[in-house]
Amino acid sequence: TVEKSAFTVVLGDKTIRVSTPATGDYGKFTTVPVGTLAIDAAGKATLAVKPVAEGWQPINLKSIDLAPAR
Repeated sequence: TVEKSAFTVVLGDKTIRVSTPATGDYGKFTTVPVGTLAIDAAGKATLAVKPVAEGWQPINLKSIDLAPAR
């Protein structure tokens, strides 16, 4: 059986939890909207992707697309 997993996207003191659907194949990808995280000031910012421990199933993360807020 193929199970969902989850990870968090962390930017500074802000965290968004993201559930990932099971695709059934590490070569098959699906787009998952994460949401909006604001960068409050100019300069360097660190974006981290971390697994959620409970119920963790490995994922194959292909990319993260960043776009200006509208």
